[in-house]
Amino acid sequence: MGRCRAPSPWALIAAGVGAFALSWIVGFGWARLILDDAVDRIALAPALGVAVLTVAGIAVDRAGLRLSSDVAMSATLLATVAGYLAASAAGYARVSTRRHPSEPSN
Repeated sequence: MGRCRAPSPWALIAAGVGAFALSWIVGFGWARLILDDAVDRIALAPALGVAVLTVAGIAVDRAGLRLSSDVAMSATLLATVAGYLAASAAGYARVSTRRHPSEPSN
């Protein structure tokens, strides 16, 4: 019987960077939705990504689905797309309600 080997340090570094990148990508749409400052968006995106993925995982579990790789990928994709769509819709709403500076005020 074969023995399990410890992962190489580079594999651990790659996994950590990948997890950070995924959480940042997932969270940035949600950060755009709720934060105005660009620095705050960049800084808080990973935390929001982890929070959104946690909520998505709990929702999938409560729906009675097994969190297999396909379901987990779908939940991740849905959480990511929902954040970017919500941020885009909110940004569109903010832009469409602004008056042009040359328009007279009431």
